[in-house]
Amino acid sequence: MAEFMKTSKKTPTTENLLRQSLAAIILLLLVSNQLSAEALSLASREIFNYSLWPEAYRTAGLIKNDSYTLQSLNRFSYSDSSDTFSVKFEMELISSYNSSPMTKHFTNWGADKTLSSFKAFKTGAKLLTRNKTTVNSEIERLELLYKAGNLDVQIGRQPVTLGTSHFVSILDVLAPVNPGYMDASFKQGIDVIRVRSLAGAGGEAELIAAASRKSENGAIIGRYRDTFKGFDVEVTGGRFNRRRFVGIAFEGEHRKINLWGETGFFARRNSHDRHFGGFSKQTAVSWIIGAEKDTGNNWRNSLAVMHQDFGARKAGDLEAAYATFPLREGWAQLAASDYIIFNARREMTQLNTLNVNILHSLVDNSSMIQPVINISTSDESDLSLFVWLNRGKKPVFNNNRLSIQSEFGATQQGVGLIYRRFF
Repeated sequence: MAEFMKTSKKTPTTENLLRQSLAAIILLLLVSNQLSAEALSLASREIFNYSLWPEAYRTAGLIKNDSYTLQSLNRFSYSDSSDTFSVKFEMELISSYNSSPMTKHFTNWGADKTLSSFKAFKTGAKLLTRNKTTVNSEIERLELLYKAGNLDVQIGRQPVTLGTSHFVSILDVLAPVNPGYMDASFKQGIDVIRVRSLAGAGGEAELIAAASRKSENGAIIGRYRDTFKGFDVEVTGGRFNRRRFVGIAFEGEHRKINLWGETGFFARRNSHDRHFGGFSKQTAVSWIIGAEKDTGNNWRNSLAVMHQDFGARKAGDLEAAYATFPLREGWAQLAASDYIIFNARREMTQLNTLNVNILHSLVDNSSMIQPVINISTSDESDLSLFVWLNRGKKPVFNNNRLSIQSEFGATQQGVGLIYRRFF
């Protein structure tokens, strides 16, 4: 639903985008010594979703029928390296067919991702646009790595992950993925400069500067990582989207139980952030803590609890939460304040696994349930079959107004598959 609240922005012309994409490719060829077959690769992902929508959306005229989406993502990759220098390049060609174009405004639990505002440079091109069909290209990675003594310097578009990167993240504020997003084999790149160095006996310090489409919304983040008594600990802090923050994340094993968690303190932008609650009117805290353990018969289960001050404390405030900056900017993706997250994983055979993900809101008693079967079809291919179900009060349409009664009750249900192949 957060996607529905966003407004569209004018995009550059296709001619300009093609020119910028061509310039990036020429730069790649200039900095690379030579192209070799071993350095080239291709990954193909075919995605299908069929969605069943709450009746209120039809009554409101937002959609006409249940919908299905077909997507083909083909990613060309090139990499080369020497003792002091390396380059990585990835370009993706995306073909999409959506039977109900209006549904592109809604979050799709099966195959959808938040577009990060930290893609500062326009490197995509709209190659074909029809009512239901689009063909686009996008440079997802153009990364140059240079080793200078004890420093590693990475410049360009590249994936960046902060925190522990479990089902829901608190600290991954630059380019997070939606909870339940299935196509996580490739994370989108953002435009950053990263400088890393060893720190202490075995730790690592890093400075990350990310550019934004609006220069004042850029990010400067420091990160320190080390291991303490068997636990990997990460401390981050800095500024993004004109908002200061500091956070800590940890993950490690104790008595055969994997423990992990994240906590973040975020400065409130009081002119834009509605105060739903919390210990301070100047600072909002978000945290998540979880545990994971083998429970026998090839089962591995995890349970986590999450809280965020930015979220609504009652169902009647969900729509107001969708309109807040954290959700509109995409780095917060859930509208309520408190959740329980459960995952069960079982290896059925050496080639097949079953996952069941459940995200339950303690505010409105609604749930998103996502069973997934992963099948290894060869050394270079795999198939995921998934269902996403919702439980909760459905939205209603009265007096020409759509009213949200629960977070997950307002989302669609459906089935889907992802077929991945690597060449």
